[in-house]
Amino acid sequence: MNGILYLNSCSFSERLALSHNIHQDVENIIVAFCKLVSDMSLKPRTKLIAPCDWYELANGNNVFDIVQSHPDPSLQMDVLTRMNCITTITSQHIDKNQAKNNVTEKCDKDFYYGVFSDEVEWCGTLDAYQCVCSLQTLFDFHTHFLEFCPKSNDSYGARCNDIFVNLKFYDDFSDDLKSLGSGMTSGITHFSIPMTSCLKALNGYELVSRNMVDIMRRLQADTGIDCCEEGGGKGAAGRKLKPEVDVNGVQTDINCEYHFKPVRSNRDHVKWHSSNRLYFGLMPDGHEKKFYIHHVGHL
Repeated sequence: MNGILYLNSCSFSERLALSHNIHQDVENIIVAFCKLVSDMSLKPRTKLIAPCDWYELANGNNVFDIVQSHPDPSLQMDVLTRMNCITTITSQHIDKNQAKNNVTEKCDKDFYYGVFSDEVEWCGTLDAYQCVCSLQTLFDFHTHFLEFCPKSNDSYGARCNDIFVNLKFYDDFSDDLKSLGSGMTSGITHFSIPMTSCLKALNGYELVSRNMVDIMRRLQADTGIDCCEEGGGKGAAGRKLKPEVDVNGVQTDINCEYHFKPVRSNRDHVKWHSSNRLYFGLMPDGHEKKFYIHHVGHL
């Protein structure tokens, strides 16, 4: 399951139609869009689409005519050149109405939808998380649908590997998500909200200190989910919680006894699923990843 972002699927044309400095607005929007395309860290999970009629304005004009009417030929050429990044992603089959319908529906079995917009107010009734204009809002877009549209254990696990760029996941992460909960309330579809909250906190944590007591205290405060180290009498479990991890080709021991306890499901705020755990440990100092996700569920 991947995300689709549409250019101009809500009020792009209406905004330009009302603009007092339309040439500058056209350039600003295109520059921002092209920058997002070139800088996008979540390209494997994001498809950018411009509807086939993206350039048409509400008053009957179109963007190309407006740009070409500018008296400065160099500005005309500059903006038209920038438009190449839009031409390459223009759909031949989806117009603005279809794009708007998809975004309004939010998601289907294969995709979830948003728009490229630098101002939420121009998106009418859309929710803020569907309006993307930066890498941070792109991250928010993807993590929202992780929480509320996990789809399956495999889909959720695969998306986590691409979205949480500061975390290293163990090989069986997707498969072990099925061990969350029990009976009719098992698997990530029932625990996606607390699990995503934990992963977001780990991914975004600023490692100003490598003191795990400080880190766990901060993570618990950020998520509202208990975060602690393994209790006494660890035995075999304790040995399992110090895996050898491939770090740049070298097998390195990482202490992964630290864990969250996401014991409440997405909807049930009374019943506790006491065996739910998310075990993690600190990656070596200086490594590009911050934390290693060692195990989910129960040992």
